[in-house]
Amino acid sequence: MTDTTAATIDRLFYRDAAVQADPYPLYHALRESGPTHWLGGGEGGPRWHNTWHVFGYTEVANALRDARLSSRQPLATPPPAAPEPEGLTEGQRRARILLAGAGRANDAHHRST
Repeated sequence: MTDTTAATIDRLFYRDAAVQADPYPLYHALRESGPTHWLGGGEGGPRWHNTWHVFGYTEVANALRDARLSSRQPLATPPPAAPEPEGLTEGQRRARILLAGAGRANDAHHRST
């Protein structure tokens, strides 16, 4: 993720009045830069840092339907295609599982502004 993408995500959460009035150009920019973004930041940052942000229509739909990402289900870990990096948080492991099954198809269903 680029610094510009991180700054764009921050603008969504800092409740900038202009963004609150019309957030769709930012959503469009984030979808264009990729359907998912990891926003790091280390300890002590805003609560939306150190999390995955999902903006692609297909990826959001898959995440909402995927019981493996529910807090009501234990984490299911399928055999990874590649060795899992050490030190992943539970959220990172869940996102890795989701992305492994989501594919990278462009979805014609999302709106453009």
